[in-house]
Amino acid sequence: GGLLGSVVSSSAGNTDIKPERAGEVELGLNIGFLHNRVVFEATFYNKLVKDLIQNLTLSSSTGISTKRVNAADLRNSGIELGLTVVAVNTRDVNWTNRFLFWTNRTKLTRLDVPSYTSGVYGVSFGTYLFKEGYSPTTIVGRPQDENGNYTIFGDSQPDFQTSWNSSISFLNGFEFSFLLDWKKGGMLMNITQYNTDAGGTSPDWNNDWDNDGIPDGNGDRVGAGSAGVYVQSASYLKLREVGLRYTLPSKLTNELTKGLLSRIQLGVTGTNLLTWSPYKGYDPEINSVGTTATNTNSDLFNYPATKRFLFNIQLDF
Repeated sequence: GGLLGSVVSSSAGNTDIKPERAGEVELGLNIGFLHNRVVFEATFYNKLVKDLIQNLTLSSSTGISTKRVNAADLRNSGIELGLTVVAVNTRDVNWTNRFLFWTNRTKLTRLDVPSYTSGVYGVSFGTYLFKEGYSPTTIVGRPQDENGNYTIFGDSQPDFQTSWNSSISFLNGFEFSFLLDWKKGGMLMNITQYNTDAGGTSPDWNNDWDNDGIPDGNGDRVGAGSAGVYVQSASYLKLREVGLRYTLPSKLTNELTKGLLSRIQLGVTGTNLLTWSPYKGYDPEINSVGTTATNTNSDLFNYPATKRFLFNIQLDF
């Protein structure tokens, strides 16, 4: 309360505490075919983190509540694949495509303290499970079964992600490009929908999600007693970027600028143009709280990604 004095810590010290340790193996492969018109890349990584420091809850009779101990090991592994294909390469047309694929898996391989949940919103809306044999990004919540275990609603980590970047040059100066991103799987806690349900302002006010005759806009979902109502799929397909550019012929550039410029390029680019997703909020690619793995994938009145159109002129001297 701002008063002078001493405060006794409620956490016990531990002279046996050790530093957390990490080791990683990474293997890569890069192969080109047909004079590098087809290039394949692959990377595999496997990272082990040992002696993670955890809080051990102590009996209240000891006069202290917790003790920091080395009590957990974690494995983080994944693959990253890339494929670059020059589909057409002639004097008048060049069409290059780049495909990327990546996936990641995390698992607590050891946990010597009792399993627990941790997160911003708690088991009523979805939170994270820390339990041996599970990923710490596993989302759980109410209801509980007869053994007291919470229901597992999914994982905030996606099954995989992939992208397609394509660029085609044609008609002696024009270049058209686009970027598509696809994320398959991954769950998001839609706290925005909970608040609009509670306030009767949900976009689907007149819908009846459980066919009980009560409109969703009357807060019908709020009293469902299951966090799974607001833990929703964050899969998406996004048209991330589209661009069209034109480079003036070098002879014309030289004549117009009297040799001052070597290149003039005009272009227009659109970003975040289209999103296809089963998510019931504005944008499945947002986060309200922090950037750590167990703070991501929550939506509390976040603005969606802004659609932008950029007009640009590039001058090379």
